[in-house]
Amino acid sequence: MRTLRKTGSAAAPHRRLLPLLGWSLAALCLAWGGSAAAGEVDFYAVLDKQEMGIDDSLTLTVTISADAGRLNEESLRLPDSQDFHVESRSQSTQMSFDMRPGAPSSFRQVRVITMLLAPKKLGTFTFTPGRLVVRGKAYETGALQVRVVQGGGQAAPSRPQANRPPANPFAGLGDDDADALSQLFGGERPAADSDLYLRAVIDKRQPFVGEQVTLSTYLFARVGAEVSGVDNPKMPKLDGFWAEDLESPRTLEGELKVIDGVNYRVFLVRRQALFPLRSGKLTIDPMELDISTGMGFGFGFGALSGRKVHRAAPALALEVQPLPANPPAGFDGTSVGQWHLSAEATPSQVKLGEPVMLKVILEGTGNLHGAGLVRLPPIHGFKTYDPTSTEKGAANKKVFGGKRTLEYLLMPEQTGTFEIPGLRFVYFDPAQRQYQVAQTDPISVRAEAGSGPTVASGGGAVGAAERAVNVLGGTGLRPLRYKGELTPAAAPLYLRPFFWPAASAPVLLWALGLVYSAGRAALRQSDPNSRQRSAGARARKRLRKAQQLLEQSQPDAFYAEVSRALHDYLGDKLGSPVLGLTRAELTARLQAAGLAEDCGRELAAVLDTCDAGRFSPGGSGNAAMEKLWQRALALMDAVEAARLSKEVRP
Repeated sequence: MRTLRKTGSAAAPHRRLLPLLGWSLAALCLAWGGSAAAGEVDFYAVLDKQEMGIDDSLTLTVTISADAGRLNEESLRLPDSQDFHVESRSQSTQMSFDMRPGAPSSFRQVRVITMLLAPKKLGTFTFTPGRLVVRGKAYETGALQVRVVQGGGQAAPSRPQANRPPANPFAGLGDDDADALSQLFGGERPAADSDLYLRAVIDKRQPFVGEQVTLSTYLFARVGAEVSGVDNPKMPKLDGFWAEDLESPRTLEGELKVIDGVNYRVFLVRRQALFPLRSGKLTIDPMELDISTGMGFGFGFGALSGRKVHRAAPALALEVQPLPANPPAGFDGTSVGQWHLSAEATPSQVKLGEPVMLKVILEGTGNLHGAGLVRLPPIHGFKTYDPTSTEKGAANKKVFGGKRTLEYLLMPEQTGTFEIPGLRFVYFDPAQRQYQVAQTDPISVRAEAGSGPTVASGGGAVGAAERAVNVLGGTGLRPLRYKGELTPAAAPLYLRPFFWPAASAPVLLWALGLVYSAGRAALRQSDPNSRQRSAGARARKRLRKAQQLLEQSQPDAFYAEVSRALHDYLGDKLGSPVLGLTRAELTARLQAAGLAEDCGRELAAVLDTCDAGRFSPGGSGNAAMEKLWQRALALMDAVEAARLSKEVRP
């Protein structure tokens, strides 16, 4: 059951009973402004004062708003108090056409019930909440309270608090950062610079490196300044973070909340999972939006005319803690979260020449793309091929995670029973604030001799070839003999006229090629920086070719082209080839040349993914290849911006 509260405006004594036309126009503005999302029912009540004299009158206004045809209520109970007389009661109904951007057009019906009440005695009285049931769903107004004193009552405040705000005005937002958002304003209304606010909140102020920080951005719109659309979003620069989207609503659907006695609709604009890449103080820049309000029509009512305003959320700061020192052996420095490791080998019994598929699955919550790869040690009796890797991210409204699957192809080299050792994955669990180890049990696999040529246990081949049989033997038949004629022997090939020119042609062409290559190299040496300057253009040309291979669904060729583009590009930038370097050596050279450490780790991860795609059986999905292509292009931009210094060789 949902409680909706509405705050009314103050009414002077001579305006105790509003004219019917005034309430009709108010209902029309409410419906046209789109205070309720399509299909939603609004049911609320408001008093025109909280303190009154014994001889004064009190105006109670009840408003019901819903799509046309939904107000055939099964039951309606108005707010009531036995301590007041009902002097008069009136009712008005209006229809309006709701055509807000981002929502389906619909007709809405607004019903306004007005009652003029007189107190029976002095004291503080509470009205029982009103109740409305529409198609089996119940709605209630908040409890209303008024104080009756001797003589004239006090003047009503500019924003009467007919319904007191809840202890936590953000309760019911449906996510864990409601408390943090409440702390943002301390349960009070934001500074009154206007009726529209953009606020961002994070659920952690002191996370660990690699730990998820949830960033939620909300739009607050005071009822009456209704939001019809948002445009030109300027997303914050998330330097030092890896970001993943958790929730990006396509249509704005607000929750009605009371803050400091004022009704607001709270809209979730975007929610992201951020993973800090380094320790220290990091800043999240503000998000900015253009917000459109009203319907944009000019019927003579100012409240209906549309306007557009620009709003920005304040920047946020957080202190990222480094991971604890002395991690266990095998920790790669980037695996943070909560992870589970499993492995299975199928089949468990094979014949020589038949493969075994070992599937290793890492799944859990955290930055899946930053988690290290599970390394498979050498297995006695088997030849191991590089794995094929697939990643599938998973995000809900709160956390990001996913599943990574590594498939190893194992080929038995001899008969016997062999053991695939248990695998280990070391990670840091920020919830437990300590390092954890996920591991699998050993797996036994038996290899037996096949029906073809066998292999001895020592590895030597035993041939079983059959000897040739003379099928004519023992039949009394003799092979046929042909009578031949002798002809003069032809001249040897090397003595023929065309032999030596044809034989020397390849050597001459090879020599010409050497001369041509030497000439080109000499020209390039005249300008030593030319190749470095044109490295980016050549690499982007290769990436365009890789994109064509992606569209043609050729994963092996795609990964090879991306790997070659990055290796050639880095070699040109550093002034020496990098193809034969290990990942650690490559990262060290890049850092020495001026590249940031996190970019170096990201580059190594991309190259590892390319190797897995090139040399492992199976393929990857187009979505994974497209994301890898985008990561490679972003890395090239980062290297260009870093302006690497050319390596100095002795």
